[in-house]
Amino acid sequence: MAKAVGAQVFMPDFFGEGNALKIGEYPPKTEQEKKKLQNFFAGTAAPPVTADRLVDFAKVLKGEGFGNIGALGYCWGNV
Repeated sequence: MAKAVGAQVFMPDFFGEGNALKIGEYPPKTEQEKKKLQNFFAGTAAPPVTADRLVDFAKVLKGEGFGNIGALGYCWGNV
């Protein structure tokens, strides 16, 4: 998709190395996994916090001279 529109792609790690959920933990099967998922979205991946990080990252890119900046997300931190 990036090639089709002549875009450069950046993939920042907003959650920090080691803080993503494991692929086998989603969908959660146990109460412990459900709690872990809830905690992930309440803390590490809280949408307001992640949105702020995205805006800050866009500001850095603008400061580096990048023009039009957009965001497209498919993943919420699963490895």
